[in-house]
Order: sequence, then structure tokens, then C-alpha cells
Amino acid sequence: MSDANVEVVRSLFEAFNRGDIEAGAKVIDQCVVFDVRGMELDNEDFARVYFGPEAVRDFWRAWLPAWTDMRVEVQWIRGVGDRVIVWLHQSQVGRRSGLPVEFYVAWDFLFRDGKIVRMAFFREERKALEAVGLKE
Repeated sequence: MSDANVEVVRSLFEAFNRGDIEAGAKVIDQCVVFDVRGMELDNEDFARVYFGPEAVRDFWRAWLPAWTDMRVEVQWIRGVGDRVIVWLHQSQVGRRSGLPVEFYVAWDFLFRDGKIVRMAFFREERKALEAVGLKE
């Protein structure tokens, strides 16, 4: 199942780069948990856990309009059992400021019965790998 889950995640990031933020709707479970606390940002939107697809959509609809030219580049992607961990380089430009912002972040996906039931984030590659039982 891991290979199929890896391809699902890869296709989600490809869709994101095309501007299709609704692509995940088909693969997100109705009870999905979206934990953005691992972004470690001083922002109340990133200090929460969101529950359900509507909450995930609300998060993206509130956050995405602040940026332009947003791109993600998969640095590596690994399937480990029912989990897929991805290390990304993300770049974007502030819509109002015009300032470019770049950073690296890991997304940790948990699948059950072909659906994503949890997404979480890590700012450190080491922590992301440890979360799925891997080493650098």
C-alpha cells in the first residue's frame, strides 16, 4: 500500500503547484486531523489542530490569499507502512509586501483504507524521519 500512498501524495503536490487546492478532497477522510503546530510559527492559525475536511479547507482559504507565486518542490518522499513523509522546499511571495519567503518543511501523512486520516508537519528533517522510525 505504501507505493500507492506515495503516488497519491506526489500527485497532491503536483496539483498544488497547478493551483488545484481542491485535489485532496477525494482522498481526505471525513474525520481527518490536520495538525499544523509543528510549523512552529508564532501565529494562532498555526497553533491549532483542525478536524474534518471543511476545517482543512477553511485553513487553506484563509492562508493562501496572503501569497503569490507559491511553489513546492519535493526533495524526497518515503512511504513507511501506512505513512508517507515528504521533505519539501517551499517558496512564495508575500502578496502585500512582495517579499520572497523560502523554507523547508516535512509533511507527514497517515493513510487508512486509501484515505488520508492525519496530516502533520515538521520544521526539522531529523524529527520528520524519527517520527516514522527512520534515521537521516
